[in-house]
Amino acid sequence: MKKRHLVLTCIAWLISSASASADLALCNRTENETSVALAFRENHMWTSAGWWVIKPDTCKTIVKGELLKSPYFIHASQHDVGGTWQGSELFCVDKGSFTVKGRQNCEDRGFETKKFFDIESNGRSNLSLDLMPLANLPRPDLPPDEPAH
Repeated sequence: MKKRHLVLTCIAWLISSASASADLALCNRTENETSVALAFRENHMWTSAGWWVIKPDTCKTIVKGELLKSPYFIHASQHDVGGTWQGSELFCVDKGSFTVKGRQNCEDRGFETKKFFDIESNGRSNLSLDLMPLANLPRPDLPPDEPAH
């Protein structure tokens, strides 16, 4: 039986109701544990950090307090099923818990390069992002005499 891969996308921004706290939270709306890395600009230097592990159907606060370092960039993956949320921005990551300054020459410095997608807080003080499954791929092979629908 072929291994099924989950193609993932982030499809929903949820602006949480007004509250005293100001945070960036990620919610895992899938059936699999998800690992998340974050990148942002601080004092004219790019920084990437991770990994936050988010269990299925739970949320985790990734940035506590005011969202002053916008834009933020996210890379998330589900290693057990091969799914990834990614964009086009390149940042450095490491295998275990990490904080990396700079985003250039990752491999030369002993890190891996991963693609991140950007999220803008647009002045919002509280932001929640849902990570949701899109579809299961590959589709099972159909018998030759059965047309695809």
